[in-house]
Amino acid sequence: MAESGDSKIDAIHDEDHLWPVVRQDARTQAEVARIIFGNALTGAAVTYPAMPIVAWVYHGTVNFLALYGVIALTLCLQTVMLLHWSRYQKHVKQREAAGQWDWSVQQLSQASAMSFGMVACISALALVVAHSSLLGAPMIASVMVLIYLVGATVADFIHRPAVIGYPIVLLGPMGVLHAVSGQPAQWAIAGFFVFYFVGVLSYSSMYSKRLQLSIYQKFQLNELAKKLEGERERAQAAHDAKVRFFAATSHDVRQPLQAMSMLLEALRIPGADDAQRLRVIHDLDVNMDALHALFEQVLEVSRLQAGSVQLQPRAVALNELFARLQARFEMLARNKGVRLRFGSSLQAVWADPLALERMVANLLGNAIKHTPQGAAVWVGWRHQRQRIEVRDGGAGIEFTEQSRIFDEFYQVHQSKDHTQGLGLGLAIVKRLAALGGQTLGMQSALGRGSTFWIKLECTVRTEKLLPVIMPSNLHHHDRVVAAEAKTTGRLNLLYVENDSSLLRLTSSLLRMNGWEVQACQSSHEAMAWLLAGNTCHLLLTDFRMGDQGNGAQLIEAVRQLPQFEKLPAIVLTGDGAVAELASMARLRAQAPSEVTTRLLHKPVKIAELLKVMRDCLPRIERP
Repeated sequence: MAESGDSKIDAIHDEDHLWPVVRQDARTQAEVARIIFGNALTGAAVTYPAMPIVAWVYHGTVNFLALYGVIALTLCLQTVMLLHWSRYQKHVKQREAAGQWDWSVQQLSQASAMSFGMVACISALALVVAHSSLLGAPMIASVMVLIYLVGATVADFIHRPAVIGYPIVLLGPMGVLHAVSGQPAQWAIAGFFVFYFVGVLSYSSMYSKRLQLSIYQKFQLNELAKKLEGERERAQAAHDAKVRFFAATSHDVRQPLQAMSMLLEALRIPGADDAQRLRVIHDLDVNMDALHALFEQVLEVSRLQAGSVQLQPRAVALNELFARLQARFEMLARNKGVRLRFGSSLQAVWADPLALERMVANLLGNAIKHTPQGAAVWVGWRHQRQRIEVRDGGAGIEFTEQSRIFDEFYQVHQSKDHTQGLGLGLAIVKRLAALGGQTLGMQSALGRGSTFWIKLECTVRTEKLLPVIMPSNLHHHDRVVAAEAKTTGRLNLLYVENDSSLLRLTSSLLRMNGWEVQACQSSHEAMAWLLAGNTCHLLLTDFRMGDQGNGAQLIEAVRQLPQFEKLPAIVLTGDGAVAELASMARLRAQAPSEVTTRLLHKPVKIAELLKVMRDCLPRIERP
């Protein structure tokens, strides 16, 4: 019982807290206006037939002008209210559909004024009737006032001004009339009016408050229901996207794996000459590149969806950006027979340098892929429109397909070649642009090529771009990088990986490329080797190591040792979980600025790994 009482008290406090908000809520007050106007027909159905009856009964018993003047005024006001109700009904749906709730609030004040006019007319009519020469006229007038007040209580007392005004206007004049009559019976009626006034005022105040609170809470519940429905639809859309994601990824992963398994079988065929084996190895390398690029795109999408990509905008010099892109894509364009041209610009824009390069690179790679031999691709800055444009000489995109071009897994020309990717490149550009607050768009016409553009904010700052290392830069230079890595010298590498087969294979490849590798399968084994006084130039570790913690914790522990405070480290990881990225961010924040800590996402080609390892070493240790 005590809990029930407490809940009632809490409910009252909640109502008191909400009431000021409710009185200022335009939608609630508009609903009050709707209710008052909704009673206009009922009021007219009672008033129009009642007035002729009153005129017939009291004709000749009271002042002619007073009786018919009040009746005429009452009928006029009722007619005006009906006309206003008709206009209101015609426009209210259109207005409220556009969210113009204040319009209905204005109608409420007009309806309130006309209602008070009707109440004043009824009160005046009752006073006229009370002075009739007919027997019991004051009592009849009092009954008429009470009946009208009860009807008004039900109809209009949801409106706050009516709560206070109606009882005063109706009961006040009749109460004074009875009080000054000099007859005890009428004094009793006057006293009854006083008590009735207090009761009506108390009841109507509670009634108005509760009903308006209910209306307000109805709107709140409707909004909550819409939000929940929106969340449900978003959750369903996310689920459907995930299903499509895994279906498309599974298909595109299986294709190169199937090709690689067949190529491995071909290597086992006895009697194959060197030329045939080289062709098989080349095809294996192509499929490996396709698988690597596929994983890079999938990983990028997963990081963007998880919200783990944090942009750091700064000034980006466009000439430097275009120079790097030209060096990166020139060989690809030349091999395909596409002329690649870059516009010169001294402009600097405000953006995250890594994200901007990734966006333009995706657009440029897509343009080269869809441009036929002999045609040209142009990349440059359009100063008048404040945007980077990538124009290709391809076949163009039909208008009906342009709205879907940035969707995940959507490809205009559904290629059967799995090396063409998943159709995620433009979707990644769209997500990165949204994350950075940039506007992304495209224009295309069949037979006239396509233009993709990114609208950017210009800046006068002149900071240099951060160095950008993109895994895909290395696909066409593997052998060159591997040869460079061999010249690094016999430097000591501590490699920690809990997967024994991967530990053995990677260690062998690194030793073949000139590194002295100490392979450890646990953090404890690695720490014991370091504490034994061995020299280490670089630490390479996997992030996830089962029950033995993670790579970030290992690096932190190693750097606690005096001789390894500035040991460079590389972490390999198979996913992009937010917690994992946060651990790496904390590790970088704790280390001195000159200490290198890199994070690489698997799969990593050996040439890419060798280049990153070389870049991590202090310059005095490089050849």
